[in-house]
Amino acid sequence: MDMIKKILFTTLLTVLGVFAVQGQNTNPKPKTVPSLRYWKSVPGRLTMKTADINFRTDSPDDARLDSLRAVFSAELAGIGVQTSPSGVKISLSTALPDSLKDHHGAYQLEISDKVTIKAVQYEGFLYATRTLLQILSQSGTALTLPKGTVTDYPVLGKRMLMLDVARKFFPVAMLEQYIRTMAWLKMNELHLHLNDNSWGAEGAYYRLPSEKYPGITSPEHYTWEDIAHIVAFARIYGITVTPELDTPGHSRALVRVRPDLKSPHHPKTDLSDAFLDIENPATYEFVGGLIGEIVPHFPAPDFHIGTDEYMLKSIRDTELRDSLGETFRRYINKVNAIVRSHGKNARIWTGFENMPGTTMPDKNITIDMWDSQDARGFSGKGYRFINSSDVFNYIVPGNIIKRYNTDHKYVYEKWNPRVFSREAAKNLLPSDGGLYGAKVNVWNDYGPTGASHSEIARQVVPSMMVFADRMWGAPKAYPAYAQWEPFRKKLAQAPLTSMLEQDNRPRKIIYQSTASVNMAMMNKSVPLGADTGDEDLEYPWTLEATLLRTARSEKDRPEVLLTSGNATLYAYLNHIVRFKNNLFDEHPGIALVRSQRDAGLTPYTSGLPQVLTFNGAIPLAQSCKLKIVAKHNYTALYIDGQLIGEFDKQAVLPLLRLGSDDGNNFKGIVQSLTIYNYVR
Repeated sequence: MDMIKKILFTTLLTVLGVFAVQGQNTNPKPKTVPSLRYWKSVPGRLTMKTADINFRTDSPDDARLDSLRAVFSAELAGIGVQTSPSGVKISLSTALPDSLKDHHGAYQLEISDKVTIKAVQYEGFLYATRTLLQILSQSGTALTLPKGTVTDYPVLGKRMLMLDVARKFFPVAMLEQYIRTMAWLKMNELHLHLNDNSWGAEGAYYRLPSEKYPGITSPEHYTWEDIAHIVAFARIYGITVTPELDTPGHSRALVRVRPDLKSPHHPKTDLSDAFLDIENPATYEFVGGLIGEIVPHFPAPDFHIGTDEYMLKSIRDTELRDSLGETFRRYINKVNAIVRSHGKNARIWTGFENMPGTTMPDKNITIDMWDSQDARGFSGKGYRFINSSDVFNYIVPGNIIKRYNTDHKYVYEKWNPRVFSREAAKNLLPSDGGLYGAKVNVWNDYGPTGASHSEIARQVVPSMMVFADRMWGAPKAYPAYAQWEPFRKKLAQAPLTSMLEQDNRPRKIIYQSTASVNMAMMNKSVPLGADTGDEDLEYPWTLEATLLRTARSEKDRPEVLLTSGNATLYAYLNHIVRFKNNLFDEHPGIALVRSQRDAGLTPYTSGLPQVLTFNGAIPLAQSCKLKIVAKHNYTALYIDGQLIGEFDKQAVLPLLRLGSDDGNNFKGIVQSLTIYNYVR
C-alpha cells in the first residue's frame, strides 16, 4: 500500500511539474495599442538584435512595400535593431487564411525562429509591422519577442482624425508626425479642414493655392507640391487624406475675394461677413470653381463640403428664415452634384436637420454627425454616416469645457463606434446599418495663436490612442482605464516623431539669475538668456522670484516682468473685462497672459487673450517671494508661501525677454529669479 502511495505521489509531482514548465513557457498575449484580437502562444522568445528584412511578395503594390521596408528599417534602428543579411529573417506572405480575407487590413504575425507576416492587402502588412515594433520596443535593450501567432483585424473600416489646419496652420513636418502617429495606432484617414475664420472680426484662412482667386490664399499655406508630398507620404502609412472646403458658413476667406457674394441677410455682427449668399447663382459657380481646383490634388474618394453653422437663427424675419432654410438644404444637394461631377462622393456636417425646410440630403452623401446624436434616425433613413459626436469626439485645445476635453476613462470603458449619445435610445444597435467610420476631431478655435503645436499634440495623442483602441474593437488589454493608462504612456511616442518631447524632457533649472536687476531703471527689455531654444516654457514649470517693489503701482500702467511674442507675465495689470452697454469689471493684480485667436501688438491685445489675474499684490518696500506653479490645465500663484489664486487653465511662461520695450516694467528690483521645467 505504501509503495502504491509513493508511485501515485511521484506521478502527481511529475504531472504538476509538466504543467509548471508549460506555464513557464507560455507567453501571455502581448499588449499593444490598439489591443490585439487573437494570440496563440508557443514556448520561447526570439531575440532580435539584427534583422534581415525581405518585403517581396506577389502583391502588385511592391513599390509601396519598398517604401515600407525603408521606413521599417529606420524604425527598427531607432530601438537598436540593425539590418543585416545574417539577422532574424522577416518576410511577407500572402497565405492569409480564407476566413480573414474579407477583413480589410487583416494580418497574421508569426513569430518563431523567424518572423512571417501574412496579409493580402498592403495595410495588413503595414499593421503587422506596427504590432511588431510595439511589442519589441517594450522589451527594452533585451530586444526579444514572444513566440506565437497574432491574428488581428479591425471591426471599423474608417478610423479617422480631423485636424483644423485652417485656424492653426500645421507645417508639413508636423503633419508627417501626425501621419506616423496615426499609422502607429492603425488609424487610416486624415481629414484636413482647410478653410475657416476665427470667431472674432478679422481672421480668415484658406490654406491652398488658387489660380482663379490668388488673393484667397493665406500667407501660411500648402503649395500643391506640399499636398502631393503629404498625400504620397500618407499613402506609405496606409492613410487616405480627405480635404474639406467648408461653405456656405465659415467662409470669410471666400467672401473677402468675392464681397459681392456675401450673404445680405445675416445681421451685422463680427461674423456677418463669414456667410455666402446661397440665393445667388454666382455663389455656386464660385464654390464649384474652387472645388474644381482642389479635387485633382486629392485622390481620396470623398470630398467634404462642410455645410454647418449657417446660423439662420440670427435672422429675425421668420418668413425669410424659413425660405433660407429650404434654400440651404437645396444648396447641399447642388454642391453635391458639383462634387459628383468630379467623380467624388460628398460629405457634409450635420446641422441641416435643424434648419427650416423639407428637402433632405441626397442619399449618396455621407453625413458627418457632430451636433446630432440621433444615429438610429439616420440609419433608419438609409444614410451612410460618421461618428463625430461632439459629446465625445471633439477636442478644442485651450477650451476647459469638459465635452471639449476627451473623457478618456469613459471612452475606454464605455464607448464604442456605435455610441453617439449618452441617451442609449439614440445609439446604434449592432444590427443597425450605415456606420461608415468614427473620427477624432481637433478644432483650433483659439488659433492661429493660442496653444502651441506641442501643447496640441500632448492633448491630442492620448485621445487618439484611446479612440484608436476602441475603434479597432479588439478585446481590451486591461479591464479598467486606470490600469491601461500607465501602459498607454509607454507607447505614446511613435517612431521617428518628436512632437511629444516636452512630455519626456529631463528635469532641470532652465534659468537662475546671478545678480539682482533694478527693473525700475529699465526703459527697454533685455534678453533673459534661459537654457532653452523656445520662447515660452510649457507645463509643467515653476517660477520662484524674490521681488522688492520700490514704487507704488499706477492703476492703468501695466508692469511687465517677462515677455515673449505669445505670453506676458505682469507684476501688475488692471485687467478690464468689458460688457455690453458700456459696462465693465476691473481685475487688478499679478497676471499671466497668453495670446489667443488673431495676434495683436502684444499678447494682451490679441483677439481673445487668456488672462489669468491673481488678486494679490507685491508689497511696497518689502521683499516678497513670488511662486507660480503650472501643470496641465492648472496654474497657481503664491506670495510668501500663501496661495493667492488658482485657475483650471493651462499657462505658458514667457522666456524671451526680461521687461518690455515700451518701458512699462516692474517698478522694483528682481533680487533673484529661478525657473524650473518641473513642478516643485
